[in-house]
Amino acid sequence: MKYTIKQAILNSSQVKEVNSTSTYPDYYNDYLDVLSRPTQALINKARYLYQTVGFIEAENPGDVFHKGNVWDGFEDDIEHTGVSMHSISIGDVLIDESGNAIVVDRRGFTEITFD
Repeated sequence: MKYTIKQAILNSSQVKEVNSTSTYPDYYNDYLDVLSRPTQALINKARYLYQTVGFIEAENPGDVFHKGNVWDGFEDDIEHTGVSMHSISIGDVLIDESGNAIVVDRRGFTEITFD
């Protein structure tokens, strides 16, 4: 099964702004929230930060997590979209071919809606 990988991404101007200010802009607080405690409500709020970064052919979400962190030996199973993809981490959204979405959280995975 092919999983779509969505990650919260900051663009270069946002990163520059965050690094040059003493107070965090709202988008950065949204970004930090989904990377530290990805609840449905926080993901909905930060939806505008999520981009499709790639696709991973895998048996199940655990296999996606493994391939998305090891990479070596799994190059044929990972397709990048051109947006910089980091290893699979907390806050990342995995969507299967049927449209079922889960988020990587501290304990594993939690089902969510992601439209």
